[in-house]
Amino acid sequence: MQYADVVFLVDGSQYMGLSRFNQIRNVILKTVSQLEIGVDKFQVGLAQYGMSTHSDFVLNTFQTNAKVRNYIRNIRRPTFRGSRGLRTGNAIDFLRKTFFNESTGSRQAQGFPQIAVIITSESSRDNVIPAAREIRSKGVKVISIGVKNSSLDELKDIAFPSKQFYFQVDAGDALVGLSNKISSTIVRTAQEEFQFRESSSQTAPCQSDSIADIIFLVDGSDNIGPINFQLLRIFLQNVIFGLDVKADKVRIGLVQYNKVPTEEFYLGTYHQKSEILEHVRSLPYWGGGRMTGNAINFVWRNCFTPLSGSRATNEIPQIMVLITSGESQDQVEEQAESLRRKGVIVFALGIGNVNVTELKKIASYPSETYVSRVKDFIQLSPTTEILQKKICSEINRQISVVAGQEDDLKQGCIQTEEADIFFLIDGSTSIELPHFEDVRSFLIEVVNVFNIGADQVRVGVVQYATDPIIEFGVTQYTNKTSLEAAIKKISQIGGNTGTGLALSHMKDHFREAARSRRSTVPRYLITITDGQSHDDVKIPAGELMQQGITTYAVGVGQADTAELELIGGTKERVYYVDNFDALKYLKNRIVQQICSPEACSKLGHTDIVFLIDGSGSIGMNEFVKMKEFMINIVDKLTTGPDHVRIGLIQYSADPEEEFPLNEYPSEELHELIHKMKQLAGRTETGKALNFAADYFDKLTVSQTGASQFLIVVTDGESQDGVLTPAKNIRDKQVTVLAVGIRDANITQLLEIGGAHDKINYIEKFDLLKDLEEKISWQICIAPDGKFVCLKTDAMDIVFVIDGSSDTQPDAFERMKSFMMTMVNISVVASDHVQFAAILFNEKADVQFQLNQFRNKMEIHKAINQMQPLGGTAAITHALNQAKQVLATDKGGRKAHGASQFIIVMTNVEARDLIQQQLVDDFRKSEITVITVRTPRRNEAFLRIEGANETDLSFQSPDAMNQIMNSILQQICEKTKPDCELQEADIVFLVDGSTSIDPKDFRLMKSFLEYVIRVFPVDPNKFQFGLAQFSTRYDKVFELNAFATKIPMLRKIEDMDQLTGNTNIGMALRETADLFTKKAGSRKSSGVPQNLLVITDGESTDPVVASAKNISQDKINIFAVGIKDASETQLLQIAGSTENIFFVQEFEDLDKIKRRVIRSFCTPSADCIIDVAIGIDVSSLKQLQTTPGSQLKMQMHLNSIIDRMLDLHNISCKGGHGLNMRVDFHKSKMDTAFDFKSIDSRSVNALIVVPLETKSTDNFAELEFGRGFGYRNKLRIDMPDIGNALMSEIGNAGQEGSRGYAGEDGTMGSRGPVGVTGAQGADGCQGPRGLKGSRGYRGAKGDSGLNGVDGINGKEGDPGTPGLGGEKGADGNTGSKGVQGFKGERGDPGLPGDTGEVGLDGTPGQAGNEGNRGSNGAFGSPGIRGEKGLTGVQGPMGREGDIGAKGNEGFNGRKGMDGSDEIGTPGPKGREGPRGYPGFPGQLGPNGITGTSGVGGRAQRAKGAGILATCCSSKSLECPVYPMDLVFALDMSQEVTPSIFNRMRKIVNDFVQDLKVTEGACPEGARVAVLSYSSTPKMHIRFTEFRKKQAFLKALAKLNYEQSADYRNIGLAMRFVARNIFKRARGGFLVRKVAVFITNGPSQETTSIMSAALEFKALDITPVVISFSRVPEIQLPFQVGYL
Repeated sequence: MQYADVVFLVDGSQYMGLSRFNQIRNVILKTVSQLEIGVDKFQVGLAQYGMSTHSDFVLNTFQTNAKVRNYIRNIRRPTFRGSRGLRTGNAIDFLRKTFFNESTGSRQAQGFPQIAVIITSESSRDNVIPAAREIRSKGVKVISIGVKNSSLDELKDIAFPSKQFYFQVDAGDALVGLSNKISSTIVRTAQEEFQFRESSSQTAPCQSDSIADIIFLVDGSDNIGPINFQLLRIFLQNVIFGLDVKADKVRIGLVQYNKVPTEEFYLGTYHQKSEILEHVRSLPYWGGGRMTGNAINFVWRNCFTPLSGSRATNEIPQIMVLITSGESQDQVEEQAESLRRKGVIVFALGIGNVNVTELKKIASYPSETYVSRVKDFIQLSPTTEILQKKICSEINRQISVVAGQEDDLKQGCIQTEEADIFFLIDGSTSIELPHFEDVRSFLIEVVNVFNIGADQVRVGVVQYATDPIIEFGVTQYTNKTSLEAAIKKISQIGGNTGTGLALSHMKDHFREAARSRRSTVPRYLITITDGQSHDDVKIPAGELMQQGITTYAVGVGQADTAELELIGGTKERVYYVDNFDALKYLKNRIVQQICSPEACSKLGHTDIVFLIDGSGSIGMNEFVKMKEFMINIVDKLTTGPDHVRIGLIQYSADPEEEFPLNEYPSEELHELIHKMKQLAGRTETGKALNFAADYFDKLTVSQTGASQFLIVVTDGESQDGVLTPAKNIRDKQVTVLAVGIRDANITQLLEIGGAHDKINYIEKFDLLKDLEEKISWQICIAPDGKFVCLKTDAMDIVFVIDGSSDTQPDAFERMKSFMMTMVNISVVASDHVQFAAILFNEKADVQFQLNQFRNKMEIHKAINQMQPLGGTAAITHALNQAKQVLATDKGGRKAHGASQFIIVMTNVEARDLIQQQLVDDFRKSEITVITVRTPRRNEAFLRIEGANETDLSFQSPDAMNQIMNSILQQICEKTKPDCELQEADIVFLVDGSTSIDPKDFRLMKSFLEYVIRVFPVDPNKFQFGLAQFSTRYDKVFELNAFATKIPMLRKIEDMDQLTGNTNIGMALRETADLFTKKAGSRKSSGVPQNLLVITDGESTDPVVASAKNISQDKINIFAVGIKDASETQLLQIAGSTENIFFVQEFEDLDKIKRRVIRSFCTPSADCIIDVAIGIDVSSLKQLQTTPGSQLKMQMHLNSIIDRMLDLHNISCKGGHGLNMRVDFHKSKMDTAFDFKSIDSRSVNALIVVPLETKSTDNFAELEFGRGFGYRNKLRIDMPDIGNALMSEIGNAGQEGSRGYAGEDGTMGSRGPVGVTGAQGADGCQGPRGLKGSRGYRGAKGDSGLNGVDGINGKEGDPGTPGLGGEKGADGNTGSKGVQGFKGERGDPGLPGDTGEVGLDGTPGQAGNEGNRGSNGAFGSPGIRGEKGLTGVQGPMGREGDIGAKGNEGFNGRKGMDGSDEIGTPGPKGREGPRGYPGFPGQLGPNGITGTSGVGGRAQRAKGAGILATCCSSKSLECPVYPMDLVFALDMSQEVTPSIFNRMRKIVNDFVQDLKVTEGACPEGARVAVLSYSSTPKMHIRFTEFRKKQAFLKALAKLNYEQSADYRNIGLAMRFVARNIFKRARGGFLVRKVAVFITNGPSQETTSIMSAALEFKALDITPVVISFSRVPEIQLPFQVGYL
């Protein structure tokens, strides 16, 4: 049973009353009676409260059950105080401060659960929520009990959030069974806390629909200690439990580190959550130093690789969580940067006295999101859910949000049509070359967001160091392609950091840029620097701002923040990152700031309602931060009648409207928000959402077509459902943005927002400031999304305006206003939108041609000059004229893919009929005619097939917005996005299952039809195929079925829904037939192949293998998910986050259709592997002197090249081909310079192929990126050198493991050399001649017997057991000490006990006998009861036992220090880096400690005989052959100190007679020692000692550790085979011997047979020395070795 600290807090007010108070006292008495109370068991405290709180006794006051019961039973104690009121919140604070701290007996630091039982009879006069939340945050589990008039809601607010932690009873009779309920809850809570609580209170935010590879990197260094490490184990279990662990979902890996990292298990090791939890539960604690940088490097090289189970090549999110308790003893920055550059998201959790600056250098950007810190290990428990939520949010962001962010950014920046942007970049010497490349990449990513052009956004770059130089001005490059090429050519100049001088020069560059513009445009300067300037920046920066230039300052690393603020002008325009690789994350924030003013200023009619949580769980200061959050968002928007209206609702248990939706000026909004007072109370978000839904229904919206937003901010889990009310709001076309803080439930946030890009989770209220820009950005860009085509696509638009006398002057002016509005919202450029205008009556007058004007100002001027013509209206001639205006010679761009439109505006009927020939011409030319006219029917217009009519009149000013929205929607429906491809094969695979409503199935067909209409359907251009699936598969038509659109569209229209289940895996397999030549695929001709999968649910069969087969066939897979589709499964199908699209409803397919089309139009980037082959010219000259050497070299190189070009096993993203690029270089290679200059951050692998055998080892330490292939030494004359290199390059291309194997790697390299004789070291040649040695094994048995006789000296036993015997006697005395307690109770001096006997009567005496019975186990020693005084000392005896355990703790620490001492052989450790994977295997044991017993000489004799096989009677030294020898000592529960000393002496005597390996030469014995019980524990490793005396000293320090665990010899054997001998020396002469010393038989025998087979397979000689008969061990080895 596990135990806890329990405090009872009892209501002593007049509401409770004396009678009920006494009843409660009896309940507590009975509850306590059911608990085992003691120093190391349950501890109990008691307090009473009313308006104030009084302590009766604290946790360490009483240490026995009897004393606690005596106090509670005493009629005078506790005294009923009868207070006139209750302040429960104050009382809870008193508990937290007084009882739950170490001085009053709290054992929380030792890992004991803390439990508070609060009993109340009335509602509190103060707020209980903050106090309850605070005590729960300290890890205290609160049980609340209500009687009489208690409030159930208040009980829920107080208690731990689960039904099992609060009770309410009405009648006195109900109190009878309450004690059992309370005691069982206390016991269960204590057990679950220790064993890993899997109760309903443990939320699991990532339990469904998540996929990721997560590595936990855990600090196991000295300053943690065993108790804190146990808390860390529990924390890890809780976090992992909340993740959806499966082979195809979340994979988990774990690495523990001190000075050396140890892989506990890799990503691919376990696929069941239970297996991982079991491993973590028994995770060993190593102690030692702390080298975090080394550990991160290990993770980078070994853990996120395909060999270890990583799925990075499939774009599965890669995450590492670092948990550390202090500052690293080595550098971390470079290693962490390498890991992040690999695409790994890094979380850093610091505990206690950590270096936060160091954590920021390790973690991803921004550090506010990815760095967390807790005060101590006790605080880990309340951090569990927060970390889960952060991981879950990151997974969702990676899968569902990141891919769409670039589109959102470009969409929002469309409004920034004109601007001049200069980059001022630091090129000083302090910036390393890879970091300067980061700066170039940052510039390119920023540039790609904007529309670059001579009259649009222009970009210039100035680099500076000591002096500034202009790389290029804003007028030099006017398109993205040339601009990007120019940025890539920028070379770092080097020098000092002269930022001030560079800023001064920028004034001239901006003046020159302004002179080249026809009008004033926004001007921006973005300065990037990594250090402090050596000159002043204040004056030049101020002068730039005075010129109206908006300056941004970006600092990296050592940049000075104060200086950055001088450059940026305000904190809002200053950005700082710790590392250069974080610049890419800054791009979005800076670009949003540049584009936001323009985007938000053009925000039209918009309604925004804030729904703010005002519950009691939110502190006063936190509520103020929520107000500031709202005010700052409002300030970024333009409020007013034609722009934004704001409303505010606050809620807790009930919602209240703070102020209605209205057109308030910003100053009044500030005042209204500041005046808002917090409601307090419970969190019922569902009720508030229902209120908001009704609120939107009741709005009097005078703004036709207004966009509507609801912004929900909450800090906790709602007590009612939110899904239905939130969906009701979204169904009203209201965009819901959800912000969750701290205790908010991620699942509920998703139900509120409806999509991952609509929710935000943050850890604390301070981070609300970071969301202000993001949310205001989402609001500003949302309304423009439907009409983005006017900003992005190429189109020719001709206005045909009725200028006849039938058009009234005011209507004519509104037509002109309409045209100018269209021009304003478009990007006017030769590669975007062109406008022309025709004014007509009986005739048609062209006002301006398509290519006549290139900017909006000139078009506005031409429109303003238009005047009515008078006369009558005749449309035919005007339409003919419009057709001519759209011709190529007049500026039309149909041949270049531009969509063409004619917009006819008239308020009267046409007086003539349109000719049929003209109608046919429009249809064939794909010219879209849109008419805006009176509602009267006009047959002349109706005859234009495909013409879109809008029956609205310009006579009504209020209709203008409606007309504009209608026309823009029609234009964007017909517009063809720019497409970089001229041909492609596209297959649609659509879901026809029963879960799709028939009307939704029609919407899906409309989506397909839209996509097809955009492309030119032709056998030489775009081909389409279609298949439908449910339970079965139905091929609708193949790629070569139709050569034109019309019959294809009709076929889609006629397609019937299949209905049935959702079997996507089966459908993917069947769809492969559509990509064959027979079906029309042009794959063999290099035509891009695309598959679009559309589904509304999760597949009932596996999809991974089917999708992989298709993608490996160079087919791009895209996946569209709707409603209940699994985004995780979409990623598994598509293989890339960029290729998945998700919408909540089928109606939302319109929102993504242009993104889908752009995906089809974007060429796939190939996988590229660059191989540089360097040839050492000096070696070639030597080869030239040898006959035939040149020819052989040429043959080898040809073989190498042929195999490289045949490389095809690299995993590329779906549909991406592999491109191998090879280049040759000739040079004289210098190992001291050339190789070390290679940057492993930019080069995946360095592989050395010696041209001479003698140089094999010279380059061993220089190679990297070869994974475990480092063991295979390459040579140019190898017969399969081409294949070997192909394998190496393939591993590097897959980002394979770069594992190093430490000292074993060194030995491995020498082993083969020894066999071939090419490089035998002096003194190591002897073993090569001893090939007949194996025949001596039988004869050596006798020598083994002699060895045992030497050990048999039982004379030593009396000495050791003598000490042990004395301790044993003390132990017995201690046991009697327990009886001594009972003796005290019998003394007259303890009236309390006597009173107890009196109350119990005769049964009481029986109880005394019961006590004696419990001690009956001690038997006869009762005689010692005569020693009454000694009995008094009994308690001291128990303290003595505790003291003994304390000594063991110290010994444990010495063991850890020993590891540090061992670590001092630094020179050997240098080769050790490649040995790190070896340590994990040896450190792997999860064991605690064990003990064993006495017995069996016969087995010992046999064991010694077997050992003797390695020694020669003719030799003076033993062993004759190189030997790796392992001793395993029994430490199970039966082993006593004396037995352990005997086992240690056996090991000592064996080693005394052995020659211990002292160098690199493979001779002598390497010895390792471990202990075992139910789990093994490593003590001494092979490589720790190179001197015999050092080993013997370490062995002498090995102390007995008492254990309660049983003996499992089979498990220990398998551990030795799999882990310790994993790093055994190579070579057939090396002997591997494992000696197991046991005190008795194994409690579990099934694993022994497996161990026997493993020993045989690995050629390990087993020796068992047992102190009793062990037939269950003998038999398996006799069978296994037949």
